[in-house]
Amino acid sequence: MSGAQRHTEPLDVHLIALRDGAAGPEAMEHHVCDAMGWFALDALPEPMVAYCRAGLDAYRAGARMAVHLQEPGDPITYDPSVDRLRLVPEPAEQVEPGLRAPARQRTVQRPPTTAPPTTRSSTVTYTPRDRWDQHYRDGKGWQPLGPRERQLFAEHAPVPDGGGRALDVGCGTGQLAAHLAEFGYTVDAVDFSDSAIARAREEHADIDGARWLRLDVERDDPAALHEEGYDLIVMRLVYPFMRDRGRVVRGLGERLRGGGALVVITPTAEHTPADRRGIALDEDEITLLGAGWEAMERLDADGLAFLVLRGPGHADGRAVR
Repeated sequence: MSGAQRHTEPLDVHLIALRDGAAGPEAMEHHVCDAMGWFALDALPEPMVAYCRAGLDAYRAGARMAVHLQEPGDPITYDPSVDRLRLVPEPAEQVEPGLRAPARQRTVQRPPTTAPPTTRSSTVTYTPRDRWDQHYRDGKGWQPLGPRERQLFAEHAPVPDGGGRALDVGCGTGQLAAHLAEFGYTVDAVDFSDSAIARAREEHADIDGARWLRLDVERDDPAALHEEGYDLIVMRLVYPFMRDRGRVVRGLGERLRGGGALVVITPTAEHTPADRRGIALDEDEITLLGAGWEAMERLDADGLAFLVLRGPGHADGRAVR
């Protein structure tokens, strides 16, 4: 057998095949699979059977259900060029007759296109911490915060009266966190890269109202985060790199104060070269991201999708307690 269980804590997912009385993993379909073994989710073997990889990609994307399509002539081995995994958004909440359904209004605007919808909605790009550390030590960073993004924050995430608190997840060298602090928020800026946090502290030493924390929101103890929650949580150019997207977003949603917003800023597959597809989201992934929230507004920030999510409806699976 092969598969993965859903858990609410970080885990490694394994592919296993066992015969009665077998001492360990053993391949059961020798015509398609020549070996089985234990592998960490962030260190999957290559080559790999396509449908096995599809199940793990769906899990890492946070989907509860997915369909893997295999057409005649497709290779048995996973090939990104013919990846036909479709993530299935969760169904709308069922309501008993005579009861009013809760508000689930969503204002997602899909850009017009004449091309058929993509079926590749399973890409998860994971980069180990040491590579990010080297990235920042080499003086590299991210796409600078643009004037359109600044305008959208002012219009759609203004500081509450009396001051507000913000959480910047995957802050990198801290440009966005510094902007939010200057804007009036008290900011917790977190990143799992030591060199990123070191540069943020150095480059924004004159910024009051920002606290720089080395923290992996997927795996580390979140005790350092503000226990009373946040008015604004931001994930800028980081969501596609999350290994367990659904669990992370549910946990962050539970840290939002009433009336607060989660803002996800991301490249889209439509405007991203094929060889960099892993840094972007397609339409199915964006729809899945908004599942369970009362509203998701989609705006354009010079080619980036600026997604504003409000009213988290998740009641299970805390990623960040």
